[in-house]
Amino acid sequence: MKSAVLLLLVGINAGYALRCYNCNSQTIDGCKEGSPQLNVTNCGLDHPDFRTFCILKVVYDNQLKKDNVLSGCEISENTKEINKNIAQCQTDSRYQVKDCIVCDSDLCNFTSNAITLRYSLLHIVTGFIFLKLLSN
Repeated sequence: MKSAVLLLLVGINAGYALRCYNCNSQTIDGCKEGSPQLNVTNCGLDHPDFRTFCILKVVYDNQLKKDNVLSGCEISENTKEINKNIAQCQTDSRYQVKDCIVCDSDLCNFTSNAITLRYSLLHIVTGFIFLKLLSN
């Protein structure tokens, strides 16, 4: 009986794949929980040398000259901690990374009300500064 339970637990663990949201939107709200653009994807099974995680990035696309919100599955070398210092969160010649969230639990990579509020406030402050500069 103990062997059957152990085999069942090993089988469940061996077949587990991280699930992340996959989204590509030009607005923060486009990747918000409940959005029709937000799709669930299975990331695949972990490998001993690599680590699978979910990512959510707010970027400015230098080629298209617009903001973009991207989320999905990513993989990196198996390290003890996944954080914003990974290569996937770094600015490159095309994308200027404004915000990057990495996580390794199921369906953890969507824009929340806090992120939406932060970017709304940023746009309000930027607009206010722009109007002040124009009035001087």
